[in-house]
Amino acid sequence: MEVSFGPHPTNGTWHWVGPNNFESDYREFTIKNFSSENEGKYVGTFTNKAGGSAQLVVTLKMLH
Repeated sequence: MEVSFGPHPTNGTWHWVGPNNFESDYREFTIKNFSSENEGKYVGTFTNKAGGSAQLVVTLKMLH
């Protein structure tokens, strides 16, 4: 199973951290072969061009 993210806004930068040493500087990404090792919270930090930032937390779980 694949899981894809592509949140808004798009007029700044994104940095993501998550389970299983996941890290990405892309706004949009795909986790291929999603498994229980990838379950948990993915925290995205958005920084706008003025330097302000906000976080988005996405929690992923597999339904067993």
